Amino acid sequence: MTQKDDKFPKIDKKLLNEWMETFFKDPFQRLLDHKSFRVDMFEDDATLIVEAELPGLRREQIDVEVLDSALRITANHSQVHEEKNDNQHYYHRERTFGQLERIVTVPFQIDASATSAEYHNGILRIFIPKGKQQDRSRTITIQ
Repeated sequence: MTQKDDKFPKIDKKLLNEWMETFFKDPFQRLLDHKSFRVDMFEDDATLIVEAELPGLRREQIDVEVLDSALRITANHSQVHEEKNDNQHYYHRERTFGQLERIVTVPFQIDASATSAEYHNGILRIFIPKGKQQDRSRTITIQ
């Protein structure tokens, strides 16, 4: 080994890969990862379906509200009590707790009285029939 090689510290490749993955991620996506949740939206001839990824929550922790031509989805994720002793320290922590909210605009007026939702295996599905809005904002009951 030459003296030139001694000048450079040994690099942990796993740590470097994790850093590169985080560094090159879109900054808005990094915000979304920790403050919100992912949503897919698709339609058929009569219905728009919104799917929200909300793993680890109970149905009672999720609210869906129709606001004109938008949906407000909120979720309250509370931290479970952790037993931790004084010599235990986190080196990496990605799980976040608190209120998550997402407002999703749809491309047409929402018939709030006919909108329904269901939650199963961490996926919230909201079924919005295409049509004219018939009432003001309304909370949707999740089945």
